[in-house]
Amino acid sequence: MEKAQKLKSFSLIDTALVGMMAAFICVCSLITIPGPVPFTMQLFGVYCALGFLGGRNGTLSVVIYILLGLVGLPVFAGFKSGPGTLFGATGGYIFGFAVAGLVYWLLNSLLGEKLYFKFLSMLLSLLVCYATGTAWFVFIYWRNVE
Repeated sequence: MEKAQKLKSFSLIDTALVGMMAAFICVCSLITIPGPVPFTMQLFGVYCALGFLGGRNGTLSVVIYILLGLVGLPVFAGFKSGPGTLFGATGGYIFGFAVAGLVYWLLNSLLGEKLYFKFLSMLLSLLVCYATGTAWFVFIYWRNVE
């Protein structure tokens, strides 16, 4: 019974930490090297959130970051925001952050909390993030070429 209550509980400290890590991801997204697909520090922020907060709270902070950009706050790379950016050519990478968080959360719950399992979970979720973003980018690119 205690374990079920612990899984459902979400304290005020958890709320504050999730908000702070979402803000940290926003700040990291502003550090960018421009290009067709900009290189940013967003992934650093995402994996800091996952590593410090764990799978559930880290993924929640990533989802909050995405929602902040969706409603119009300029938190994506290059001070961009809105559905146009999210469903544009680089939006798959942004969605990939959330997918990476879910993969990390799943692998962490299956493999355990040891450091090498966390590292493996982060590495595999990074591959999933890049695969999601690249697949979306190719889909949008080829749709616009034809």
